[in-house]
Amino acid sequence: MVNAAADLLLGARCPGCGTPGWRVCADCRAALASAPVGFARRDPSPPGYPPTVAGADYDDRVQGLVTGFKERGVRAAAPLLGQRLGLAVARLLAARGAPGQAYALVPIPSTPAVVRERGLDCTGLLARLAAAEVRHLAGLRVPVRRGLRQTAVVRDQAGLHARERWANLSGALTAVPARLTARPQTTAPVVVIIDDVTTTGATLAEAHRALRAAGVPVLGAAVAAATIRRTPPPGHPAAGSRSAR
Repeated sequence: MVNAAADLLLGARCPGCGTPGWRVCADCRAALASAPVGFARRDPSPPGYPPTVAGADYDDRVQGLVTGFKERGVRAAAPLLGQRLGLAVARLLAARGAPGQAYALVPIPSTPAVVRERGLDCTGLLARLAAAEVRHLAGLRVPVRRGLRQTAVVRDQAGLHARERWANLSGALTAVPARLTARPQTTAPVVVIIDDVTTTGATLAEAHRALRAAGVPVLGAAVAAATIRRTPPPGHPAAGSRSAR
């Protein structure tokens, strides 16, 4: 009754599937809760693409949740995406981490203009939610640090093929090692790069390059979701097929 009234009066719908209602529907919650968590390999893979774990596949449902959160301000999607991101971080730490090592989550930075437009730093919020999830799951404290900043304006990535995206993002980020520690004398932690979604892997590769260029150790990356199928660039062996992993 409440959901029907919401649809009638305000047109409120679940961002994942469009079902009338105020919140993310039960079906979308259940689908996300059962989503596989695993390493997201890109093909082709950009130079410097780090080992990356994704909390879900970027299917239509997850795309709706991400778009609803980032572009339409549907805050109810944030805890669900943050949880998947936290699961991805936990999997990465379990697979590649070392006992006793200090880690920090470094989100891909948003431009000030994007933050103003959306009213919040979406990736930063997801990183904080992921850190809370890791602490809940594994009892590990992984602080969020602003260890990257954007130093170049890039063109819109929409419509660009993989190699065009790699070139577009080259040199766009710079590491800020001083931000990685709470105190100047503290040894810098090993970094996990954080983003909401990876498609070609270009953004994560550029972040990895920037951090390594500054001497910052990187364990890998974690994302809430990763695309599974996408169109290969011209000249790629799979270009004749409809899609490639």
